[in-house]
Amino acid sequence: MHLIKEFFDFSALYTSKKLKNILNSNNREHDLREFAKEIGAASPLPISNITAKNENQLIMLIINARRLAREENLWKLAFISAVVSLISVAIALYTVIFK
Repeated sequence: MHLIKEFFDFSALYTSKKLKNILNSNNREHDLREFAKEIGAASPLPISNITAKNENQLIMLIINARRLAREENLWKLAFISAVVSLISVAIALYTVIFK
């Protein structure tokens, strides 16, 4: 069941909406940092950085983490494609041999 939930993961839509909400909030840097930690994309940044620079770095970390998660799930599509191909071959052979 967990595999099915991961395969039909539409969290990228959630990420875009969450980023939009964070960028419209008053405490953007803190919210971005918390969101980046939530999805595993944050590394502690020095406090001496400029707020805009921090925000841009965190946004890029978040985007790259989500992209990596999507790319890691592509093997599922390849596996399903291979299984369907094998089923198709088996049906074709059965039809040719027994009909």
